[in-house]
Amino acid sequence: MKYIYGLNISGESILKYFQANKTPFVAWDDNEKTREKIKKKYNPKLESHQNVNWTKIKEVYLTPGISLDNKNFSKIKNKVNIYRDLQLYSKIAKNKIIVAVTGTNGKSTTVKLIGDIIKEEKKKCFVGGNIGTPLLDFCLKNKNTKHHIIELSSFQLESAPSFKSHVSILLNISRDHVDRYKNFKDYAKTKEKIINIKKNKYNVVCIDDPYSKKIYNKYIKKNNLIGISTKTKLKNGIYLKNKIIHDNYFENKQINLDVISRDLNNKYNEVNILATYVTGKILKINENTILSTFKKYKGLPHRAETIYQNEKLLVINNSKATNLDSALKTIESY
Repeated sequence: MKYIYGLNISGESILKYFQANKTPFVAWDDNEKTREKIKKKYNPKLESHQNVNWTKIKEVYLTPGISLDNKNFSKIKNKVNIYRDLQLYSKIAKNKIIVAVTGTNGKSTTVKLIGDIIKEEKKKCFVGGNIGTPLLDFCLKNKNTKHHIIELSSFQLESAPSFKSHVSILLNISRDHVDRYKNFKDYAKTKEKIINIKKNKYNVVCIDDPYSKKIYNKYIKKNNLIGISTKTKLKNGIYLKNKIIHDNYFENKQINLDVISRDLNNKYNEVNILATYVTGKILKINENTILSTFKKYKGLPHRAETIYQNEKLLVINNSKATNLDSALKTIESY
């Protein structure tokens, strides 16, 4: 028997998957309005953590919005496996070509960019995870799609031992979610979980911040590690300087980025461009396709959108910036 705790977007997707596959489960959400909505849509068995029979529960799936240290599960924590949706997804999608992206900033843009270059090649792909479409929804909409491009938050990475990918990308690590972790070190360790040298075929790490660079140096001797940077010249990696990609990993060549979309023409998007370029090369996507996507890219809503501009005033909507580092980088780019 499975137990779903938290019925927001990710919890609801797990519920739909269990119902479609006739998997026995019970569910709960502390919010009464949410329970009523779910009851009307799916009519599942709802039981609070106080009333559920824990001797019958084998796995608990906690929505990412709820801490793994939630006091409601302190008594059964060592008796029952507590997972995120990523654990269930990893088991179901094990035969897919998964490109996973995490980082404090830039995840969604990178995921969309990679998805766009695959679609530009006329290939179907599932784009989901923390970006909006829940991981488990691929079973209902994109079941036979070969390529999966997924955005992962630190919360999703916390408890998913089965997770592995074809390509894992760590963009950056800066201070965020201070309310959920004991200290910044714990937050950085959780982000590092996307790097799996033994399971993942490729691990891509940007070395532009000290925390990500430390992780890169930890695995630097491994063959499936690719370093990227917008600040440092890399002899065996890929870096970007003055709108030129210097590829010293795949082909020892330079790629000019003189003409790219206005939605990418900011300093903080350079890491996203590099990560996308590397993924395209790994997936053997035509270089012209990659460059064409950079030229045509249409940005996500509320990410450095120019609302108004004249000679004296520039108004930017960057309401998706969730931390100070993200906001400052936006300002620095203009």
